Amino acid sequence: MSFLSSAVLSILVGAVLWSSANFYGGKLEPWDNANFGVFYFIACVFSFGLGAICRDRAWATGALVVFSMLPVMVIFNPETGPYLLIGLFFLGILSLPAIVSSIIGSAIRTQLTKEKH
Repeated sequence: MSFLSSAVLSILVGAVLWSSANFYGGKLEPWDNANFGVFYFIACVFSFGLGAICRDRAWATGALVVFSMLPVMVIFNPETGPYLLIGLFFLGILSLPAIVSSIIGSAIRTQLTKEKH
């Protein structure tokens, strides 16, 4: 799978996930919801799977799943203002476990592929 198609897939998966978090939590921003931990865990699981599927620059799939929260937050709460920079900082920190998950998914798939040959 090309990097562009894996990036688009990661963004779409993340947007659907974080929109669902808003829908089920009733808050304007996914990380304000009581069920954020559940959706964050699901984001890391999706990142693992996307890393296994899209092995070309797998780290980016995890980052894009988490950073897809940004457009969801801006759409549902357009009055973010100066808090947007703080939000980007926190998204960067939140993306680290998802990046690690996608790298692990890619490494496991690479190892399994090598063992078959």
